[in-house]
Amino acid sequence: MPDKDFSKTKIGRLSESDLIKMISKYQSSRPDLIKGIGDDTAVALFSCCGDQYLLLTQDSLVSGKHFQFETAQPSKVGWKALARNISDIAAMGGKPLWATVGLALLPDLPVGWLDNFYLGMKNCADKFACALAGGDLASSEKEIFISVAVVGMVKKQNVRYRDNAGEGDFLCVTGSLGGSICGKHLDFSPRVYESAWLIENLNVTSMIDLSDGLSKDIFHIAQASKVGFHIEYDSIPISGSAYMLAGKNKDLAFNHALNDGEDYELLFTVSGGDRKTIEEKLNVFKDKFGVLCTVIGKAVKGLPEIKIVKEKNFLYDLHQGGYDHFSR
Repeated sequence: MPDKDFSKTKIGRLSESDLIKMISKYQSSRPDLIKGIGDDTAVALFSCCGDQYLLLTQDSLVSGKHFQFETAQPSKVGWKALARNISDIAAMGGKPLWATVGLALLPDLPVGWLDNFYLGMKNCADKFACALAGGDLASSEKEIFISVAVVGMVKKQNVRYRDNAGEGDFLCVTGSLGGSICGKHLDFSPRVYESAWLIENLNVTSMIDLSDGLSKDIFHIAQASKVGFHIEYDSIPISGSAYMLAGKNKDLAFNHALNDGEDYELLFTVSGGDRKTIEEKLNVFKDKFGVLCTVIGKAVKGLPEIKIVKEKNFLYDLHQGGYDHFSR
């Protein structure tokens, strides 16, 4: 963000990235804080277990913005509220431990809605061995506001950040992308166990979860690692929902895969070995988890620029897109 006075600027006129940069100036530090603002989770020393780090993350949901109260099943809203935090934990190579939940509810909200919301959240918590440890309740006048914080744990040798991709690393992604609005955004499975397997079986150098869209989240790795990427047009795994939204037009479906957001897949880089060897291991991954995992490009030396290529020919520069919480 440019060095100028934004004190009177309306928040809606700035991007989410601008606001994060501004807030980052105020983060406090302690000797036991390993990583603060700037990755999928914060990382802190875990004093009772010398070979572990604590992971801390928090996400919010607002009705009308992240889900439609009139149409979304409350159990799926509950699942999503916790699962998107657990997805951040997975992107760091960890596993979730405890969650707290803050809710601001409408006074005329049916009690059955809240009961089913917590049922969905508990189903998610049970699947990933995460305890619902407490939280807070408040009233709201216009929208339902949900804020979930999760504490996780990761072995020190397994933690993965955004800033360690290097020239020549292969860029890979789990699952298929785009069209999440057709249902996946409320019904996805965080890649906790998949992340652990990838880190144990491949030389994963950086990782992020795709919450805001490939065209936005890849820039987080590129900028943090100070590398560029070539993304292969024909290698992007495009979902059937993206093709449906695009009327089966490949270029439009590709655009959905780049920009739709809320896929909650893992985007990661791998060093060492040739492409064939890596793809053989990704085939083992697919057989084990029933989840596609694809090499979609390569890290290149230079500025953190992203280029779309087809059969090694340059198509166009990718500009940062995806979802922005404060865009209009």
